[in-house]
Amino acid sequence: MPTPDEVWFRAYAANTDDTLWLQEPPGTIAYVSPRFAETFGIPADQVLGDMSGFFRMLHPDDRERVRQTVTSMLRAPVDVEYRIVRPDGQVRWIADKGFPMIDGDGEVRSIAGIARDITDAKETQRALEESEEETRLLLAELQHRVRNTLGVIRSIARRTAERSRDVEEYAAHLDGRLAAFARVQALVTRAAGARAALREIIEDELLAHAAQEGAAVTLEGPDVLLETRTAERLSLAVHELTANAVKHGVLGGRSGRLDVRWLVEPSQTGSVLGLKWRESELGRPLRKPRKSGFGTELLTRSLAYELNAKSAMHFGKDGFSYTLFVPLPHVDEGERKSEEPRP
Repeated sequence: MPTPDEVWFRAYAANTDDTLWLQEPPGTIAYVSPRFAETFGIPADQVLGDMSGFFRMLHPDDRERVRQTVTSMLRAPVDVEYRIVRPDGQVRWIADKGFPMIDGDGEVRSIAGIARDITDAKETQRALEESEEETRLLLAELQHRVRNTLGVIRSIARRTAERSRDVEEYAAHLDGRLAAFARVQALVTRAAGARAALREIIEDELLAHAAQEGAAVTLEGPDVLLETRTAERLSLAVHELTANAVKHGVLGGRSGRLDVRWLVEPSQTGSVLGLKWRESELGRPLRKPRKSGFGTELLTRSLAYELNAKSAMHFGKDGFSYTLFVPLPHVDEGERKSEEPRP
């Protein structure tokens, strides 16, 4: 008749989520509890006896380490984590604690242990680590963007102040430029690593000035996605061109056409964006301003310095044109075209 201790042990072994095991003598598996089959995916009798069947289940990268650990259990309790490969190919993580069983003579006659499936806990831990790393990267990106954004805003405010004749002109120009900068920020901050579409930048700026593509306005070019820094600078350039067109050109009168065309061509270092802004059929000449303001400086000098761009500005009897070429380090194949900006 079984003793109370044996009854208790069998009841515990049948109901616990852990696998109980016994090596007796050490190196020979004499017992595994009922949970073994569910956790390891094979019947218990396939591992009873010498440990070759158990070692075959171990992930190859963990096999030798576990073999050495089993030897260490003859001297002291040992905690070890390892992977098994079930017959169905599923890989599971096991946390195993083995300890020597010492008899009355001080001899180790057997080794016992408790094994638990910790795969779900491992996956949760990995997910948390990935989430923490993603959060760290997002925070670093946010800090970088904030520093850059503040730098651009300071530059806009300073340069606008230098080129404004009075407070009213300063306030009006600053408001428009900050609004243009805010619009492109909304595009590039939609998601981590987001880029801004050139067409969307142009369309948003035109709409902000009550203009849109139609009979008098033509936008033509491939889909081009710009990284943050390039998008920010080009959005300011498009704002200056639009504001000037409202004040002096086609968007401020009843006649004229606005054609904005762009393309992307491969270069030795990546690609080059070519953009042409042309105001025509105005019925009157547009003269080059006597003094160079913020907009002119941005379009002709700042872009060259900040983006290594090349530009040309032309005032004619019947309109105005501005051509810009900007190096783009990385552009998708679908964004490349072989045509040139049309005059």
